[in-house]
Amino acid sequence: MEAEHVWDGDFDKRLESCIWEIFGAQSEEEAAAREAELKESQPRAGVCPVQWGQQDVAFRCLDCELDSNCIQCCDCFFKAPHEGHEVALIRTVGGSCDCGDPHSWAPSGFCPEHCETPQRLDNEESLDLLPPLLRTRAEALVPELMAQVDQRLTPRLRMHGLRNEAEADKTIREKQAALVFGALRRLGEAAFGLRYLVVQELQGDRLANWMKAGVDEALFSEALERFFLLYVQVSPCFKRTFAKTFIRQYDQILQDAPRLDALGVQFLTIPEVAVELVAKEDAFGALLSAANRLLTSVVDHEDENMVFQDPEPLQTNWEKLRSVFHSVGFLCFHKSVCEHILKTPSVLEAIAEVLQRLWRMSPQQRAIVRHVLYETRQLQIQVFTLESEILRYFFTLCDFCRRPQATLEELQPLYAWLVASLQDSRGFLSSFNNASAASFHLPALRLLTLSLNFELLLDPSLADSWRKIFPRDFLVTCIMHTVRTLRFEAEIRAGWWVRNGESMRAQHVDYRTKFRQTDIMTLQAFMILLHMHGSEDTACEPLSCLWTAVFSDDAPSASKPEASVWTSWRRQWVENAVSEQTRTRFRLFWLILCQVLNEMFPIEVAACRRDWEPRYSYRCPVILQRFLIQVLATGPLSLSELANMVPKELQVREGQLAEALEAVATRQDARYVLKQRSWQHFDICMAEAMPIRSWRDGTWRERQHRAEEKALAQEVSMLGPRRADGLTLAPAWQDHLVESLCNSELVPLVVDFIEIQSSFRQDKEAQSSVWRHPAQHEDGSLLHCLKVLDILSDAQSPHVPGAPATLTAHLRLPVTAATGGD
Repeated sequence: MEAEHVWDGDFDKRLESCIWEIFGAQSEEEAAAREAELKESQPRAGVCPVQWGQQDVAFRCLDCELDSNCIQCCDCFFKAPHEGHEVALIRTVGGSCDCGDPHSWAPSGFCPEHCETPQRLDNEESLDLLPPLLRTRAEALVPELMAQVDQRLTPRLRMHGLRNEAEADKTIREKQAALVFGALRRLGEAAFGLRYLVVQELQGDRLANWMKAGVDEALFSEALERFFLLYVQVSPCFKRTFAKTFIRQYDQILQDAPRLDALGVQFLTIPEVAVELVAKEDAFGALLSAANRLLTSVVDHEDENMVFQDPEPLQTNWEKLRSVFHSVGFLCFHKSVCEHILKTPSVLEAIAEVLQRLWRMSPQQRAIVRHVLYETRQLQIQVFTLESEILRYFFTLCDFCRRPQATLEELQPLYAWLVASLQDSRGFLSSFNNASAASFHLPALRLLTLSLNFELLLDPSLADSWRKIFPRDFLVTCIMHTVRTLRFEAEIRAGWWVRNGESMRAQHVDYRTKFRQTDIMTLQAFMILLHMHGSEDTACEPLSCLWTAVFSDDAPSASKPEASVWTSWRRQWVENAVSEQTRTRFRLFWLILCQVLNEMFPIEVAACRRDWEPRYSYRCPVILQRFLIQVLATGPLSLSELANMVPKELQVREGQLAEALEAVATRQDARYVLKQRSWQHFDICMAEAMPIRSWRDGTWRERQHRAEEKALAQEVSMLGPRRADGLTLAPAWQDHLVESLCNSELVPLVVDFIEIQSSFRQDKEAQSSVWRHPAQHEDGSLLHCLKVLDILSDAQSPHVPGAPATLTAHLRLPVTAATGGD
């Protein structure tokens, strides 16, 4: 240790005098005054240095922010031109003001004090803005302050893991380091030149060592984080230097100093920095290898499926794991990074490797004899949260794949890697959910579904390419896995897993709110893809696959169905006593078939973004009107309640929502109610696809029943709009789904089921005592059957003229009669 860097005596006074000396002052009052003069002399440029703590007040502006993480401090907000903008007051959880940062905030929304930092203010030229004497003093004393930090971090670096330093000495040393970080931060807020001097001293090994020393339990950890935050925030050059060092040290930072991991948002959200980190520093490799290490730390064993340990003692590791994927999400936010992902096999392989480990993770064993005494609800919360956040953070990559300009050629590598990773997943071909063991988790398959470009999927000229990417056997297996997951959820609702306790019922709710709609989209996409392969093998016909997956407990490759769907349908009712399990699966079959053909709302939302014109302009009004009809049918709601329920991906403005409300609703007091003519477009079978499912207060079913009663009072069909009404959702997609069933035995099923119900009602009116068919009491399934019939009669096949007519030609009941009520 050099003698000139040793501060004897009262450290606080020595540090204070050092700061006074830099400003050429003899007291704190004089130093503060000269500091204020220096700030006033600086150019009105650069990023706002304001930082927040917990629950501070800031503003969002939907017209100026470049993503939902961007906010402006109160001072900048009220000085900036936000007249006519849609704004929101929020409470912060940390971070800094984005005013002056063109990568976070539209320059038109900057306040007069801030703008993008000119290069001359972030290099040696900035020293010319300092008074000559102050510059001389600062050039001598800033290195001294940096050396004082080095001295107080060195013992921790040398004795990490040892206990040969007195606790009192350690406390003093760490408090002193925190004070120096505060002093350096003060200098950085005062002038561009002072920032430059600090940044020049903070390079290479010193920067890496300071990062390594910032363990969360250190008394200076918060001060170090705020120090780094300021300099990363205000200096573009240091931001790049810090980002490279951060990625190189990422695994150790995540392990010892996860508090610093929160700084990733400051540079991972900058396109140029993110691309450089991904292309030159292998950022995805660093992040995903850390994810794999953390997964290993929370796993109990990993044979065919990943089984986790008790999460309570490993809570920190779970939080770190989610933080890693959060950082991955920041990188995926940039189009240039998404382009790099699709072109880089090593990145695709790293993504596929992580998802492959999570295939059917955390399987559940059905308790048959005894009730589960100790429920593992906390573990299942962690597992559901992990998968849902992985899908959420890869969502911008999925959006990039679904954009109108995308080509199948550029998307093919991603699809191919995900298909290959699924095929190589343990138990993919042999282990499926069954009545004794099941899992809700299919992250790789769901990511594949969410990344599919629906417009390209409907392009007939690309059918050969799609067939090469998605082999027929792969599609059949995926349909089986998806339907078995839906069946698992249905069996929980039916009480088959009741001995597993409240934890299982809670998982059923989590599944419905997080993954179920994606699984329906999987079936929709894969039925269309399967139809592209033709129907030489009846076992691979979409309806046959669906039927087999619902009713069979065998793997699809074990053996082909012994009989056709029609024959199997008739066999279900041979015996007078039909098991409750068969009834549950019967209801599920019609429910899934109805939802696959009818629930187009999620597909419309997935294919509609504000900058995807012209589609957005002509489809968003239709989406909003159908959304409002379904939601307002459950009861009056205020504008703010409706705005909170609109899918955030649509980026709907208040004016758009007001225009859609005017078309379908009227205002009574402070709430909106449906117009009477809007009830004819209410679809009783579309509730599952609506945001009311996310109401976790237990009222959504009650509200849905209320909607059904109101619709009955209006004497409408409750089967939703028809093509002529102009409010049909995703009609082209629906037509392709109908076409995929043209060679199926759907018509005999529909005819027979409706005839069974009609005979039952006639016998009931005649008070006949004849034998009652087991399917006679399935009123809910009849509703789904009638909705399927309605869709078939209204569809228009894009490739096979008259195909829907072929499906409905054998029906002896006119559609109007079938949809007119009981």
